[in-house]
Amino acid sequence: ILSFSGCSGGSGDAPSSDSITDTAGTVPDGTDPSEIVSLESEHFRITNDKLAYFFYRDYYDAVTYYYDSYFKMYGLDPTIDLKKQSYNTTTWFDYFMGVTLQNVLNYMFFAEAALDRGAGLEPEDIAKVDAELADIKAAASEFGEDLQTFLDKRFGEGLTEQSLRECLELYYLSDKQYRAVSESVECGDSELEEYFAGHKEDFLYVDFRMVEVRADQTEYPSEAAQAEGFAEAKKQAEYIAASADIDEYVERGTEYYKSINATLETPLTDDEIFTKVTNIVAEYNYNERTAFGQWAFADGRRQGDIVMLDNGAGIYTVYYLVTAPYRKENATKNYRYIVYEDQKAAEEALAGFKAGAADGAAFEELGSSVGSGYGTLMENADLGETYPTVQVWLFDDARKPGDCEAVEYDGGSWILLYFEGDGEVSWKLAARSAFISSVVNAEYSEYRKEYRITTYKDNIYLISGENAFTREAEQGD
Repeated sequence: ILSFSGCSGGSGDAPSSDSITDTAGTVPDGTDPSEIVSLESEHFRITNDKLAYFFYRDYYDAVTYYYDSYFKMYGLDPTIDLKKQSYNTTTWFDYFMGVTLQNVLNYMFFAEAALDRGAGLEPEDIAKVDAELADIKAAASEFGEDLQTFLDKRFGEGLTEQSLRECLELYYLSDKQYRAVSESVECGDSELEEYFAGHKEDFLYVDFRMVEVRADQTEYPSEAAQAEGFAEAKKQAEYIAASADIDEYVERGTEYYKSINATLETPLTDDEIFTKVTNIVAEYNYNERTAFGQWAFADGRRQGDIVMLDNGAGIYTVYYLVTAPYRKENATKNYRYIVYEDQKAAEEALAGFKAGAADGAAFEELGSSVGSGYGTLMENADLGETYPTVQVWLFDDARKPGDCEAVEYDGGSWILLYFEGDGEVSWKLAARSAFISSVVNAEYSEYRKEYRITTYKDNIYLISGENAFTREAEQGD
């Protein structure tokens, strides 16, 4: 349900919809945030203290996970009030509030739907809320603060433990409805194949090699000379494109690069030339907007096909198709892990594990004794999604269920890995997720028609742009 993405656009306005009414709220100065209504529906009333919790929870996650890779380059300074920092034509406060409003609207629509079908929070849902509250209290304790002080510093004054609990209950009730919808979707192999047939652009890839023949190595004294230079370059490219097989393609491509080496400002070594000709561009996604994409994904395209494409500016690229269009048929992997400080600790744990039951349950028990989250089952890990040494181990052809081994990890640490077995086929996993999302989105569209939510824009803007980062900076000064 959480819609935040560090690379997504943001807006200070809630999404327009017939079911969402924007109203200019007005409250007296000094009114307690818990008495200022920012959003309300038939069964839920979000006051500013609660919205501030959702807002800064999203903001802290954004800074934690995306600051260096995204927000920093766009000028966000966490130590400055968000309302005092411009972002495009608005402010960073507006950007992040736009994200949070969409999230909270999602929670409210799904929660209203849950109540409408007679669903409510059950003991296991309350247990999740209790566990999250316990984690927050533990974090407060680590800072040497009582819970209220901790909440005031991070989410603004006014958020009480009861209000926080109500926020979490709203979230878990909405998640309950989301899961009820997604789990009701029939999505067997036939449905996946049908979905794939209608969305091939989301799942098809090709791998290729390329040799680029350029006619613009020097400036031409006249249009006639340029035309002659272009024609000569095209002739060279066509010669490479006429290769009978991969060996001839490599040979002719190598000959071309060697022939122009003297004209380069920095000549290439033989190894560099070989690398340019033999380098494989892997997993080029379906793309019908480029000439290459149109050619590569055309019906009947086969491994070993070659084409020369002219960009119109004296550059002629010869593509060699390493694979026909394919979908990712590799199996994902299910595994468990525990991280240790060094090799000795990991190998001692491995020896102890193998001396016992040496199964998944025993590994989970071992992990729980080491740290939170360790030993739990990680499902459907795909290529490129794990640390390199972990990936090599998981995707070894010899890997079999029950294997357990310690491998070197990040920063000198070691990771103990337990292999549960293969997960879902990669493309099916992606198709299943996309198919379920399409069904959930359609259901969500119906919720937006059925339930009404009012947002009070002026009240929302009363939430402070100062936060834990700015307060910490002020204390440092």
